[in-house]
Amino acid sequence: MVAAFAWPAVCGNLKSQGVPVAYMNPKEGMWSWITGFVRTKEAPGQEQNAYDYVDAWLSSETGKFMIEQYDYGHTNRKSFDLVSPEALVEKGLGSPGEVLGAAHATREFPPDLRTRMVNMYEEVRAGA
Repeated sequence: MVAAFAWPAVCGNLKSQGVPVAYMNPKEGMWSWITGFVRTKEAPGQEQNAYDYVDAWLSSETGKFMIEQYDYGHTNRKSFDLVSPEALVEKGLGSPGEVLGAAHATREFPPDLRTRMVNMYEEVRAGA
């Protein structure tokens, strides 16, 4: 058995290659992350283009693509209606409310823990 921390698409890609993988569901809940868009006051370009970009990302069609291609959840709940229930279950998104309700949003690590984690990651990468 190997345990790893990876983006959701990694699990999907491994499954599609026939590798027997599964998500762990810790009793404490899974880590989750939420991101957003920011346009600074001095940003170049037309402001309307930024709004158009965000609107495109919020569409249910974009959500469907993100779910099916990258195994990510999406802000637009209608996205989940566009994906087969079987695919949602396979991707660990069968019940978005339950998934999000049991998740823990990532937070900034204390500096000493972050340093230890970075060092450990570098050791693993180096094959130590």
